[in-house]
Amino acid sequence: MEKALLPQHLAMKYNHISKSFETNTMMGFYTNNEPFLKDVIGKTGLDTDLTTNASNSHMTNCIVIPDHDTNKDKLDSITNSEIDENLSTCIKENLSTCIKENKISDNLENAERQLHNNFKNKVLNEEEYIFQKNDVDRLDYNINEQALGDVLSEINENKNNFLHKEKLHNNMHEKDSTNPTTLAESNILKLGSLERPLHLTLLEDYTNLKLKNEKLLERIEHLEKSNRLNKSLCETQTSTDTFILQIENLEKTINKLTADLNTSLDMQEALKKECLAINKEKEDMVMRYATSEKQVIDSQRAKDCAERKVKDLLKDQELLQNKLRQTQGERTRICNIMDGKCREITDLQKEIERLKEDTKMKETKLKWTQNKLMTEMDLQKDTQQKLDKALMRINDMKEECEQIRRETQESFRKFQQSEENKAVTLDQQLKEHQARLILERHVTEDKETLRLQLQKELEILKSKQQNLIEENNKLSLKVQESEKARLHNANNLSNLKIVANQRQEQITELLNKVSQLEALKLQLQHKEECLASAETQILQLRSANEELQFDMQACRQKEADMLDFTQKLTDKNVRLQSEFIAIQTKVSDLESEHGPLHDCINELTNKIKVLEEDLMQERKKRREECEILAKHVAEQTQRAQNFAQKLEDSQGENAVLKRKHQISIKEMTRELQQCRRKLEMFEAASPSNSLDITSRTGSNTSLTGDTLNGALSDNNANSDHIYSIEANKQVLMDRIIKLQKINVKRAEKLDFLEEHTQTLVEELQKKTKIIQNYILHQDFGALACNERDKYKAELARHGGIMASVYNHRVSDENMTLELSLEINQKLQAVLEDALLKNITLKDNIDTLGKEIAKLTMQHQQK
Repeated sequence: MEKALLPQHLAMKYNHISKSFETNTMMGFYTNNEPFLKDVIGKTGLDTDLTTNASNSHMTNCIVIPDHDTNKDKLDSITNSEIDENLSTCIKENLSTCIKENKISDNLENAERQLHNNFKNKVLNEEEYIFQKNDVDRLDYNINEQALGDVLSEINENKNNFLHKEKLHNNMHEKDSTNPTTLAESNILKLGSLERPLHLTLLEDYTNLKLKNEKLLERIEHLEKSNRLNKSLCETQTSTDTFILQIENLEKTINKLTADLNTSLDMQEALKKECLAINKEKEDMVMRYATSEKQVIDSQRAKDCAERKVKDLLKDQELLQNKLRQTQGERTRICNIMDGKCREITDLQKEIERLKEDTKMKETKLKWTQNKLMTEMDLQKDTQQKLDKALMRINDMKEECEQIRRETQESFRKFQQSEENKAVTLDQQLKEHQARLILERHVTEDKETLRLQLQKELEILKSKQQNLIEENNKLSLKVQESEKARLHNANNLSNLKIVANQRQEQITELLNKVSQLEALKLQLQHKEECLASAETQILQLRSANEELQFDMQACRQKEADMLDFTQKLTDKNVRLQSEFIAIQTKVSDLESEHGPLHDCINELTNKIKVLEEDLMQERKKRREECEILAKHVAEQTQRAQNFAQKLEDSQGENAVLKRKHQISIKEMTRELQQCRRKLEMFEAASPSNSLDITSRTGSNTSLTGDTLNGALSDNNANSDHIYSIEANKQVLMDRIIKLQKINVKRAEKLDFLEEHTQTLVEELQKKTKIIQNYILHQDFGALACNERDKYKAELARHGGIMASVYNHRVSDENMTLELSLEINQKLQAVLEDALLKNITLKDNIDTLGKEIAKLTMQHQQK
């Protein structure tokens, strides 16, 4: 409606303004709102300049093109009343110009010219203003140039439109009444009548513009508030940053002051400790001086006593030396006698031992011959039994031969008595009997050869028996001679024992004398030792006296030095106390100044504690995870070891099975060869048996029942005999195979155990070498700390068993050789345990490191 009621050139301007207004309102939420409002105000100013007359050119001077440097000042200067007044004046002037003008074409041309001139003047003024200020933004200048071009193009379009309208003015009544632009132009051209609808539309436009203006003002206020809030936030941020920097600076100064305070306190404590230590040393020196003087007095007294004792001991020594000379002469004489007797005793003992050995040798020979006789007698009995059995077998074989001859004679007789048709059967029977006879002959020949061998063995055994009897007779004669010699030796022994007892009595007497001499000698040695100890004591006392004198001089020098040092310390202590008081005053001032900072520090420390607790919890979690991982790694290693052990066992079992398989194949091949040989033997023996069977089957019709029964019984007996021999052979073969298998298993076990022992021995040797290298290359003295050395020095000063251990010399009377050996053994055991633990720990750490490396590699590969 607004566009329809305005003239065409005004409608076009209004359309352009509304579009720009909508776009700027949409973009205002994302960009700065100030340029948008200024563009709107500028464009509204341009539209009002276009609609106003030349007489109202002063209105254009109030509105200025926006500048980026003076945006905030201009927005604050524009108010609601000014915008309302500008809009109302523009509307009134437009209405008055439209009503008062009689000739719209002339007035419009003049108006366009005036607008063009005014616009140019305005742009020139703005450019001069821009160059005077030197704060121009080139973008605004370009915008002004673009606006000027737009206005000129619009003016040209308006000219063309007005020319077209003048042409169509005559045909105005013929056009459609619905066109709002033509109606507006006709109403303006009439000039006589002020119609109400146009006025109402303008008022409606005014109200709408007012509402939009109010909305714009509200948005401007909102934006100003947001800008103020942003400013306040920026200011607060800057202030907080400055405060934080100030707090950090104050914390640094506080930390410096606290560090200085702590260092001064530490210095003061150290100086106090040094003062106390110096006082203690001073007191100790005084006590040492007193004790040394007392020791000097005691040493002088002891020295006098020792000199007296030395004089007495020298007198005793001279007397004892005289006695010793006498006893030594007697001792040499007795020793010579004793040596002679000892030699005689040793010779007699050697003869007795030799005779005992001879008797033992003869007894052993007798026992050996008796055992040999017994064994030969047993062998003779066994041979006689075997001979008897062989003779029995020979007799049985002779009886069987006689039976066979009788049967053959009977068969010949029967053959003579039988008919001519039985000739063939008899021939076959004859052949069978002949074959049997041949077999029996072979058996008899074998038995005769056995008998001959047994007879030969009998003759050999008889000859051996005769030789043994002869040897037995010789040995009996030797035994009788040895018994005679033994009796002679026993008599000699009894005589020698009597002599030995006499000599033993003489030896006991001489030993008693020797013991007396040794007792005298021991007394002499004891006296000499006492003299030597007294001399050593005198020398020690003299050296101690000299040392004490040197100590006295050193103590006096130390006293002088300590006095100087105490003076210096007192001066230093006074100076430090004054400094400490000054520092305390500074600290109190700083604490009063930085009280709130302490609160902040406390808060921060609380936060740090909370964070430390969180950190500790995280560390605990990580440790638990590490423990879980370590357990997992240990399980994995254990599994790997188990699998490796299983693999080794399976490989060993496979090797064992392969060996068993090879052995079983060899045995099978051997058995196959034996079976082939048996088959060949059986096939070689089978033709004769087949002939016997065919002859039997063919002669069933001709033979009588008696002859058939006899032949069948003979065949069954032979087959049973062969089957029993084969069964015995199979049992023996099975036993041999079982024994071979057992032997193979045992051999495999032995091989496996030998290999295992070799590997274990190699591992032990490697470990021993590692331990030896580790112990040799390890410098155990370098591992000890300084505190340990100080502790040892303190123990060495106080004295006792451990002082003698650490000083490498005996400083206590209770320290004996047995006690030192016990201490050494215990220390050695502790050292060995520590070394074993260290080695095991090192191995465990290496395995853990390897497992962790493997896991990390697997994780990286995944």
